[in-house]
Amino acid sequence: DNDIAEVDLHISALREDYGQLKNAEILRYQMDYFHRALDNAIAKSFHKVIFIHGIGNGILRDALTDYLRKNYPGFPRRNASFRKYGYGAIEVEIIE
Repeated sequence: DNDIAEVDLHISALREDYGQLKNAEILRYQMDYFHRALDNAIAKSFHKVIFIHGIGNGILRDALTDYLRKNYPGFPRRNASFRKYGYGAIEVEIIE
């Protein structure tokens, strides 16, 4: 389905030099990337975006859902396919 975007937010997928970063810097980098990817998906009229956040301690997932709830309350969101992502991704439906 080419109107669905998949965005991997694992820091290791976003940059190679993450070893020296503090946790707060990693989260900020991941959230900046998330904002750009979401804006881009909206601009390109994607129907859905799957954000792969991983299953660490839940801080990134909570930050994503808080942002979406506050800024895009009309965009339905749910756990992405468990079979494909386990508990490590959320699916966001873009409603224009």
